[in-house]
Amino acid sequence: IKDRTVLYSRDIEQILPVDEMFIESYNEITELGKEIAKDSKIAIVALARDCGDISLQDSINRVKSLCTNQTSFFVYENDSEDGTKDILKNNNIECISHNLNLESLKDRSYTRTERLANYRNVCLRWVKDNHSDADYVIVLDLDADLGFSIDGIYNSIYWLNSIENAGGMGSYSLFLDGDMYVHYDSFAVRMNDWKPSEELDHNHPWFRNWHPLVGSKPIQMYSCFGGLGVYK
Repeated sequence: IKDRTVLYSRDIEQILPVDEMFIESYNEITELGKEIAKDSKIAIVALARDCGDISLQDSINRVKSLCTNQTSFFVYENDSEDGTKDILKNNNIECISHNLNLESLKDRSYTRTERLANYRNVCLRWVKDNHSDADYVIVLDLDADLGFSIDGIYNSIYWLNSIENAGGMGSYSLFLDGDMYVHYDSFAVRMNDWKPSEELDHNHPWFRNWHPLVGSKPIQMYSCFGGLGVYK
């Protein structure tokens, strides 16, 4: 990456285009997934804290562009000091907002992980209490700089509908580390070589540098996220 201003002037699908060998199959599968979505009830949940005006509004616009039978959207927000609260309010997003006066943690500490688990449980309860009949649930990070792919969601819905024992699909996401792309959120990935360890993800550093061809078939994992997960 020579010029980051060029990077942020592009859409995620321009940065990560579908590989040439998969374009035809990807487009076909995406259209099939879109047809499934049109007949489906989808609940979308997300956490928000200081998401940034541009990233947050872009994510909301993308959510609103989903073609579904019914889309429900809920956000749990806490302790934001930028424009996050106002943006959620101005877009009429169903939201629980708390001022907990907690410091912002950017590390992988147990404290931060426990907080995220508690906040996501609020989202889970909202789904169970209000949308237990949803066909799919999407868990979404709202602050991705380049947003996320709507076609990727349709593609995921197709695969979830087609693979009998699949419970969810995690996205392929990138993080700009210095001047190199690395795979985002290796903390969440679990494959068949994973063993519990206090070393966090040090036992599979390969994942950060693993870049599957965009448009290729899903890879089975025990756990993954990558900033967007679609679940049955």
